[in-house]
Amino acid sequence: MHTQYAYRVTMLKHALLALLAQHPRHGYELKVIFEKTMGGLWPEINIGQVYTTLSRLERDGMVTSQVVDSPGDRTDKRVYELTPAGGAALQTWLAQPSESIQIKNEFFVKLAFTQALGLEEAKSLIARQRREYLQAMRVLDDLSASPASDGNLISSLLLEGALLYLRAGLEWLDLCEKRIAGQEVK
Repeated sequence: MHTQYAYRVTMLKHALLALLAQHPRHGYELKVIFEKTMGGLWPEINIGQVYTTLSRLERDGMVTSQVVDSPGDRTDKRVYELTPAGGAALQTWLAQPSESIQIKNEFFVKLAFTQALGLEEAKSLIARQRREYLQAMRVLDDLSASPASDGNLISSLLLEGALLYLRAGLEWLDLCEKRIAGQEVK
């Protein structure tokens, strides 16, 4: 399984557990609340992904579900509820610090091995990464100016954190570029 995909699946799993810790909910409600909480900073999740994750959580004993009658002509809903095992898994996840530095980052690996290919390849890699960071900053700036982000403290904090991370990344790329350029002189 691709590392980034596994990372997203793990985060979605725990986010759903956190939402269910508040009270029982159905899948579509979980999707809507998740996306609202993230304020557009997370790619829109497919409802199928939500139900697949809920199914796995139920299989693993972290949630239970039951079908409840819906008033009127609406279809019945499957409502999910956190189990004690799910609550314990959520508490364990929350208690663990997140990785402070990601040395296993794909860019780090690419940079490490461009040296075998020559300095020009390393310079090109850095330039491409810089463009990626700048583009990501433009997207985040657009998101912060959108009405969806108004008043949402969590999405505001996520935006600010992501922008700070990208600025630090740009500074690091500048450092890499200077040091690699220094190797040319030798």
